[in-house]
Amino acid sequence: MHCMKTGIKGVISKILTCKLLITILVMEKLISADLFCPFSPQINKNINVLEEYALEWVLGFNLLANESSYQRFCKSKFFLMAATTYPYCNLTFKN
Repeated sequence: MHCMKTGIKGVISKILTCKLLITILVMEKLISADLFCPFSPQINKNINVLEEYALEWVLGFNLLANESSYQRFCKSKFFLMAATTYPYCNLTFKN
């Protein structure tokens, strides 16, 4: 019985190893694949205002605890996501 369990464990180990190798190969293929997007990129013309507003908004809610979080926020460029998501949106701000 002991030999049978060891044999089964060996088979399972080989199956898992093969499955892991296949997963790694598939992931490498997916990661290196080019992404096709049929739309031309558009950026909102008010991008500078969006950048300023995003910083004001975060500071207004006191979300930046220290200098390092401020630096990370500036590097993240969240305003760029808004500018590319809504390229034709006009800006209106509520006080």
